[in-house]
Amino acid sequence: MQERLEAFVENEIGLEKSDRCLLAVSGGADSMVMLHLFKLMNQPFEVAHVNYGLRADESDGDEAFVREICKTMGVRLHVKRCEPNELMGKSGIQETARIIRYAWFEEILDEQKLDFIATAHNQTDQVETVLLHQLRGTGIKGYGGMLVKRDRIIRPMLAFTSEDIRSYALQSDIAYREDSSNQKDAYTRNRIRHDVLPVLKAIQPDLEDRFMENSWFAKQWWDTAQHAIQQMVKEEEKGHWTIPISALKGFPHPHVALYSILNSCGFSADQCLEIMRHPSTGNQFESASHVVEVRNDNLTVFPHAIEPVNPVSIHSAGTWTVGRWAFNVEESDVVAEVETPDKWVVAFDGDEVTFPLLIRVWHEGDRIKPFGMNGSKLVSDVYNEHSVLIRDRQLRPMVLQGDTIIWLPGLRRSIHAPVRSTTQKIIQITCTTDE
Repeated sequence: MQERLEAFVENEIGLEKSDRCLLAVSGGADSMVMLHLFKLMNQPFEVAHVNYGLRADESDGDEAFVREICKTMGVRLHVKRCEPNELMGKSGIQETARIIRYAWFEEILDEQKLDFIATAHNQTDQVETVLLHQLRGTGIKGYGGMLVKRDRIIRPMLAFTSEDIRSYALQSDIAYREDSSNQKDAYTRNRIRHDVLPVLKAIQPDLEDRFMENSWFAKQWWDTAQHAIQQMVKEEEKGHWTIPISALKGFPHPHVALYSILNSCGFSADQCLEIMRHPSTGNQFESASHVVEVRNDNLTVFPHAIEPVNPVSIHSAGTWTVGRWAFNVEESDVVAEVETPDKWVVAFDGDEVTFPLLIRVWHEGDRIKPFGMNGSKLVSDVYNEHSVLIRDRQLRPMVLQGDTIIWLPGLRRSIHAPVRSTTQKIIQITCTTDE
């Protein structure tokens, strides 16, 4: 196993001996074997563990187990504890948990100057992922499954099947924890694991090998096709680009080629089919964030016109207008019952939050420390959880004190300056919009 992993990370991932990794360790068989093998390889690493608190004592037991193993190994461990209510996003518990953990992993990489996040996804997980992709209708791209390397995320355990890993754990006397939620059929992935994979493996015993080969070819095919298609795209100016209609018509299925370009701009496959059916000059087609206009033989793509929202500095109580948004700021020396029945009203301890405050729109890389959550998260992740459209992010204001984001109106407040029983003065802000 060690030799196979060393060959895999060198040839498939390109991992250098000096690269410092952050191992995502849950305590299960896959991550514990990964931890064991990285130790044997003398690859420099640290460990990260997230306790979501969803399984009460069992979650705490997983954390205690990982802490003890890392202490015995002399490995630096990072632990994040979540409250279950943090996971109640619109995207569902699983997706919200994923967003939280990867945002935290990225923070650790930056803070500790590490090179990669290593997850323990294996070949059997890959089969499940590809099947899930097809059930959800992701098309050919979905056949590529999980990449062995994407940005700063690596998946070294894609060298092995789940059976390989558990057999090695047994032979090498590697302890691990069992997640009871993996036995429940509440999640589609578990139903595939328990009911579908055994049938497929009975038909095709080397199922994982076949899927890994197909995923590799699908990824190579997709990249090759994308390279050829993207050669047609010409950037005229920042954010504006053209696609020759005649070049699109050179493909057997022009709308498919167009969709591979425009899907990142929010256009559906049906819209792309409609565009290619009606390529008359002057016709316009819109997604949530972009416009496609037919101009002679070209499709011109550009974002919706957005008027810049200038930042506003708040120096006192009163009403302040930012674009289509109004902020009513009230200051009081007497603290009565402070109720904020919705997320459009927020109250701060006036001795901790002081004027001037700043109202501005989102900048790439903005982070907030949400109330009730340890650590910070990207504002873009908050927007994703609340389905805020990309174009709206450039219009939606936030409130800062200095460089610190203290409120995302309608979404989240930060941990800064909460109103306590000892608070003597409050600053209350109400946000309204004409949208």
